[in-house]
Amino acid sequence: MKENCRSTSINLFIVEDNYTTIALYKKLFRYHEFNILDIACDGLEAIEKYKQLKFKPDVVLMDFKMPNMNGVEAYKKIMQFDPEAKIIFVSSDPKIRDYVLSIGAKDFLEKPIDINELRQKIIKIL
Repeated sequence: MKENCRSTSINLFIVEDNYTTIALYKKLFRYHEFNILDIACDGLEAIEKYKQLKFKPDVVLMDFKMPNMNGVEAYKKIMQFDPEAKIIFVSSDPKIRDYVLSIGAKDFLEKPIDINELRQKIIKIL
């Protein structure tokens, strides 16, 4: 993970507890203009890491079902101290789509993801 970026790449913060999905993100983003600033494996870790990031991410990819604190609760906490955060929920639970969009999430993508669709959503938000 690169931590020195504020270049032309798009900086992401990934909140995901599934190691297979994390590996997929790393592999896919390596071939696009995406830089992964950091990764958190649960909501509590996401809040702490987000606060400590040297550069705020352009976009946060947030899972919903995670240990310790789910993505919705982590989203709410992050938005309390950074109301400008751009968060896309990426979840296998489509039932949360309308709710997360109603509370301000920038978008929702259901797993399994299509990397081209995710890429387009990220670029559209920016």
